[in-house]
Amino acid sequence: MGNQQVNPNIKELKSSTYSKLIHNSTEPILCIDTEGNLTQANQALARLIKTKSRKTLLKMSIWSISPKVQPNIDTTSGGILRYYSQKMLESPNSAIDFDFQIKTLHGELIWTHIWATPLILNSKYTIQLIIREKTALTSNTSSRLSETIISQEYTQSSDHTDYSENEKTGESIDKDMMSDISNHSEQTKSKNEIIPTNQIQINSNSPSISPMLKRFAISNSQNQSQKQSMMSIEPIDLDQMMQKIEDQIEELSNQKFLIMQLKIANDKLLKVTNERNKERDELKKLKMELDDAKKSITDLESKIEEKDAHLTKVVEKKKSAVSQLKILKTDLEKQKNEVVRLSNRLKITEEAKQNLEKLI
Repeated sequence: MGNQQVNPNIKELKSSTYSKLIHNSTEPILCIDTEGNLTQANQALARLIKTKSRKTLLKMSIWSISPKVQPNIDTTSGGILRYYSQKMLESPNSAIDFDFQIKTLHGELIWTHIWATPLILNSKYTIQLIIREKTALTSNTSSRLSETIISQEYTQSSDHTDYSENEKTGESIDKDMMSDISNHSEQTKSKNEIIPTNQIQINSNSPSISPMLKRFAISNSQNQSQKQSMMSIEPIDLDQMMQKIEDQIEELSNQKFLIMQLKIANDKLLKVTNERNKERDELKKLKMELDDAKKSITDLESKIEEKDAHLTKVVEKKKSAVSQLKILKTDLEKQKNEVVRLSNRLKITEEAKQNLEKLI
């Protein structure tokens, strides 16, 4: 398996951009605590093995899995991530303990131990990832686990992230500690090699002494006092020193963890506050709309009353016109009857006239 290419069918590693190596889905995905923002676990793995480009990361493969956990999964990095997702679904409130060995493109084997703890944020799982790299401190068989809590935010726009910055892993911590141990060993060695010799006694306060000799006398006196103080130092146990350093590292890790927890709580509080403010603004907006609606209803009622009064007047006018029409109709009928009566009378008069003419 070693240097083989990652299976292109793996969904998490199929995207062409680094920001989508692991898709943002609603399922719990192995990620690093980033104050509420998702950060790819690939970034932590890349920083751990000190890869410099996404290309190297894509070619990385999980070499083997320790007997501690033997999941039946694909041993690529994407398969490991899916395994974590499945475990988080099965036991979302439990920490996951996992050992595996990474083989880089250069054939370097790195044993790692990962401990992940789920954190519920916004009804989704965000996983606190602590990576412990197993390294040897001395030539002896003693070793320890140097903890590194990854808390760097992931930038969506960075397609090819340079991991050379801020990659303080357990190896760098061990390097600093080895340097301190080496310095202490050299001091102990120099202390054991100190041999008292006859020193030239020079009175630095004498006015006949040149400034150069005065400086030499002062420097020589300081060196003597330093050597005497070094001779009085008791040997320090290296194991005790390493234990103190380990305790300090553990304390720093705990402090970092607490700081991240506080940041997460602060972000949640800010989010809740922003949501409350947004709801308050929406309520104010709805209240204004309700007031406008009430005003519109009042205006409509006034217009309806005006139209009702106008219609009442129109109806009254129509009633008056109907009454007048009835009166006119009655008068017209009377006049018609009068015309009929006059016509009949005229007809009678005509007949009488004709009869009179006949008689004459």
